[in-house]
Amino acid sequence: MPGFNHSLVYISECMSLGVGVCVCAVLAAGVPRRFERYALIAVAMLFFGFLYPDERVLNAAEDRMESALAHVESYVELTSR
Repeated sequence: MPGFNHSLVYISECMSLGVGVCVCAVLAAGVPRRFERYALIAVAMLFFGFLYPDERVLNAAEDRMESALAHVESYVELTSR
């Protein structure tokens, strides 16, 4: 495809973090009205409320993996002597 063979093709992925930081800085400069402040608090609570169960499931899976690897590591230590 034309236009995809040069070194600047990945600049959009690299600049997405920079653009996000700049957008946050612009938004932080404004003073929200009372309704907007409460709406932002509600959206943040909703977001983290949905994030909590997902994180709990991931932590449980990580704990299971650590306990399984603890048995493997002790076995490797015994067999490597």
